[in-house]
Amino acid sequence: MIFSQQHRLFDPLYFLSQKGIPDAAFDDPYKFYCENWRENPQWDPHPLFSNQHYLSQLDSPPAGSPLEDYLSEDEVSEKPDPNAHFDQSFYSEEKMAKPAAEYALSALEHYIQACNTSCDTQPNRFFDTEYFDRHNKDLKVCKLNALESLLRDPESCLRLTNNKFACAMVSAFGLTDGPHRKSWRPVRVLYIPSPEDQVDEASLLKNLENANQKGEVQYIAILPPDSPHLADPGYADHCIAANTWFEDVPSSWSRASLSTLILSVVSPFKPTLLLSSLELSAIQLHGAIPVMPERAAIAIEENQPSRLDISGPPKVIIPISDWQISGVNTWVNNIANGLTEMGREVELLCTRDFYRFTTTDALPDVPIRLLRAPLSKPDLWWEAVRDYVNSLSNVVVLTAYDFDFNSLATICEPHIPMIGVIHSDDPVYYGQCERFGGYWHHIICVSEFIAQHLKKKFPLWKEKISPVHYGVTSWEGALPTPPKPDEPIRIIYTGRIVHHQKRLFDLPLLLEELDALNTPYKITLAGDGSDRVELEEMLSTYIDCAKVRFAGRLSSSQIQEELSTSHIFLLISDFEGLPLSLLEAMSHGVVPVVSDIASGIPEVIHQGETGYRIPIGDYKGFAAVISDLHYDSKKWQTVSTNTRQFFTKELTRDVMTRRTSQIIDEVADPARRAEFNPKPLS
Repeated sequence: MIFSQQHRLFDPLYFLSQKGIPDAAFDDPYKFYCENWRENPQWDPHPLFSNQHYLSQLDSPPAGSPLEDYLSEDEVSEKPDPNAHFDQSFYSEEKMAKPAAEYALSALEHYIQACNTSCDTQPNRFFDTEYFDRHNKDLKVCKLNALESLLRDPESCLRLTNNKFACAMVSAFGLTDGPHRKSWRPVRVLYIPSPEDQVDEASLLKNLENANQKGEVQYIAILPPDSPHLADPGYADHCIAANTWFEDVPSSWSRASLSTLILSVVSPFKPTLLLSSLELSAIQLHGAIPVMPERAAIAIEENQPSRLDISGPPKVIIPISDWQISGVNTWVNNIANGLTEMGREVELLCTRDFYRFTTTDALPDVPIRLLRAPLSKPDLWWEAVRDYVNSLSNVVVLTAYDFDFNSLATICEPHIPMIGVIHSDDPVYYGQCERFGGYWHHIICVSEFIAQHLKKKFPLWKEKISPVHYGVTSWEGALPTPPKPDEPIRIIYTGRIVHHQKRLFDLPLLLEELDALNTPYKITLAGDGSDRVELEEMLSTYIDCAKVRFAGRLSSSQIQEELSTSHIFLLISDFEGLPLSLLEAMSHGVVPVVSDIASGIPEVIHQGETGYRIPIGDYKGFAAVISDLHYDSKKWQTVSTNTRQFFTKELTRDVMTRRTSQIIDEVADPARRAEFNPKPLS
């Protein structure tokens, strides 16, 4: 079950930052909220959704949490306002609110999405978003919408601010338009003075500029102007005098605007932030350690990064953004378990909110670490990713299809080797390689075709490009029984039920050709996907007469059982890398009848020996081969035996794991790490 649709408007970072949230909430924040909201109605799930305000407008408590009740299918106009400052009726009448109904969004959801693209989105008749943004440009740096900024800092709508100071802060703390190696400046400790401390703003800006010009900043201390530590070289890498940040005067930062900027700079789940101001620490900043000035030096020492140790076998990290049915996720599961059985330490890093994953029983067996920072707040997410990976000493990263995470290659510390894995003959993967291949220590391609294509396209990197075929666990059972002329031949497709790439909406064309040849058949579609309902409607006639069966998403053991009784594995895709579902079928001796795709397929399907390759879209050709195998059981048995033998020699999980492990050891070698020189295209 996927939970993402139930978590619109649930901000885990905001929820977990509130006072009194216990550690148990971090395992599944949304579930914890739903189970505990009655005892703690003061815990709000989102900055713009107030539990207590919403409940105050109801005659009786809702069956589920207030947020669940608000996001239910009922008419938006009948729902109470989610916030005292957000008038749903008014907003729904506005021009910018009209798409809300079209996209099935609640009014508040639509406001949050639209406010970044238009100043016409007014949350109530008394709030002018355009005016607010024009006079509070510093708050734009914090990437909050206007209403959220106002609620954090009620005085901000009446003040003018100094945007120059905001730009200086962003520059000094290393926020850039995009991540580039050696251009970011990690802030390990930020020390904030008490509100009563004052200093000239020009002095602060000059110090920030100097810190920015000196390169990487490990520690920044912002101190009272009379602090003796300003001249102490051992106190921090850079000591900066404080400004009058907390007084409500023109051209100064309010407490809320400063705190929101800090939230966008430091990692929210790592103790890198020191606060001497108890007033500011009450804002509930993630990772903040309240500390008085006399203890700041001790706290800095305690937070020194540990010395790196890159001896011995490296830990292998594989980022995953979801755990839905896909060939790449199957590869992740296979390679993770294979490396674990070899004695390697493997960790899957969940780079999205945990509740976007399936339920626990569908997750892999290897250790999983949750990155507790939402992608909806990019700066926080980036800091959390970077801080975690760079804090590890002896580690190698294998990429999957989290294309946001893969950008980390450009800013990884030199001791973090990354191996880019090109999983498909697809422009998306080639684009990833073009952008990040120069920073990857090695590039693995799932087919020889992809490897040769990349070597020709990027000759600068040809020495670090290697083909490693996918591999799956061997099936030790017997071959399927041969087809009988008087019984239907059993055909199976396993994978995502989608038309893009898989061409599944063309299935009726193939079935018409089989019917024209009077070939009895039964086809099983094992899997799930966004086009399943539409495909079921298209094949309803065939389903009714038991020629087609939708098996849904199956467990690994259930798929093995289906394959063990099948004769033909069908794949009519436009493009692939090297389909894992094909390899699973070959391990069982199921004869592949597949599209003649350039990548991977010709390397494992030798025409007439280990299967059959048919031109893409030639459904008469597909039907002719299937019909021939149905009536010639000897031919089917010969190809089935050859298929199993070839799989055992070349395509097992052990073969894939062994070759991948060798590459991991090569890039993890300390000497190789030291001499690695990034070679981006530009």
